[in-house]
Amino acid sequence: MKVSRRGKQTGRKERSTFGENAKTILIALVIALFIRTFFVQAFRIPSGSMEDTLLIGDFLLVDKITYGAKFPGTNWRLPGLRQPRRGDILVFKDPRTNRDFIKRCIAVGGETIEVRENQVFIDGKPLEEPYKVLKWVPGVARENYGPRHVPEGTLFMMGDNRNNSQDSRYWNELDIHRVVGRAFVLYWSADTEKAPGWLAQVPDSPVPLRGILSLFLGRPRFKRIGTWLAKDYSSVYREGFAAETP
Repeated sequence: MKVSRRGKQTGRKERSTFGENAKTILIALVIALFIRTFFVQAFRIPSGSMEDTLLIGDFLLVDKITYGAKFPGTNWRLPGLRQPRRGDILVFKDPRTNRDFIKRCIAVGGETIEVRENQVFIDGKPLEEPYKVLKWVPGVARENYGPRHVPEGTLFMMGDNRNNSQDSRYWNELDIHRVVGRAFVLYWSADTEKAPGWLAQVPDSPVPLRGILSLFLGRPRFKRIGTWLAKDYSSVYREGFAAETP
């Protein structure tokens, strides 16, 4: 069977277009992976341990530049701008499960932390914490802890929702090499409890499809979008410590 010259040209053109599109997609994927690995990564909040700072259904961006991005599979990092400090909200690899967790840094290496009736003390001085909330959860609350010295190279992490947070009070300090990055802004938020009723009929196993859809189909919290999370609390901490100085 003969194939016309025009048909051959059309076939070549289609193959050429397909190849160009595939190349463009591949380049876009490589760029996206590079940005995700070394600059910014998106995360969502699945639990209430950081309420009211972070709510279930919040979507946030994590900055990997401040502390220096970590090379995958190693403890090597690019040079960062500074080390994690008290008040930073950090995403990190949980030392028990290696899953991504998010908590606030409360103490750094070299300090001694103690909790007395939900009041944090650093080196014996009370810490002012405007972000802290106390919601009683039976069987989880841990109102007293320590005193405990935080070793160099580690961080003491706690959830803002103090009585509903499995944190360093339970699994001790976090190795600084486990830090992924610093949360800095909310780009989307939805109330999952306001999702359409028909979602209850959607199977949630083996893939958590119902939970994923509820995040996108829940009622948007427009006022939370754009909330800045990378706040500097150093002046608040200094004022609190100064008030206790003789």
